[in-house]
Amino acid sequence: MCVDVKHACTYMLKDSGWIRKILLGGLLVVFPMCGIAFPGIKRMFSDPYNACALLFFAVISIGIYLSLVGYFFKTLHAKILGDKENLPEWNGFFELVKIGAKAYAGTILFYLPIAILMGILYIFLVPVEHTMIYAAICFLAHIFVAALYMPFMMSFAVDLKISSFVNIDRAFLIVAGDFRNFLILVLCVFAISICFTFIASILSLSGLLTLFIPFLAFYVYIVMADLFAQLTMKEALRL
Repeated sequence: MCVDVKHACTYMLKDSGWIRKILLGGLLVVFPMCGIAFPGIKRMFSDPYNACALLFFAVISIGIYLSLVGYFFKTLHAKILGDKENLPEWNGFFELVKIGAKAYAGTILFYLPIAILMGILYIFLVPVEHTMIYAAICFLAHIFVAALYMPFMMSFAVDLKISSFVNIDRAFLIVAGDFRNFLILVLCVFAISICFTFIASILSLSGLLTLFIPFLAFYVYIVMADLFAQLTMKEALRL
């Protein structure tokens, strides 16, 4: 098996409703950004008399964020089960929020021991003479943990259970099944992320073209889903 970047970038075009689904996803990405992007809305929320409006906006934004996470994992889950071409429909909003919340809880479960370890290192390396050492350790640890997180995330996508975020056997099987392509996947993910950041930076300087950033972000989101699905081995489903 080989990581097929071309398929990941084009598979959604075979879905007759791909434009509608990506537009809706992009619009959902836009909503939580409104409070930052539009000064008028930002001023309105900074007024203490509008606390209820701020709370409402925050709750809706969190719900939308979780639904986007849920859509990513729903896409990844569907692909693992064999639907290689189509994007999921945007129905069942609360189901998407539920999946997103489970993914978020699982992520916290995964990162908690790592955060504790980094906190202990900080205590011992906090003196000024060790600041650069701690910064270097944090940078390398961030890269390593991001790569380590991927197979556990894919493990969760198999059955959408929180406990799968700590299913070491399944995560190991996903990686061990094709370690070479796992390394290629990690490099592809980092490369795509860098390219997106670069393109988004250029678009942000181009006036109206800034409006395309959320839709580009959502497109990258579903490209990543296919890349991860390609490496999630069928053997993982047997665990």
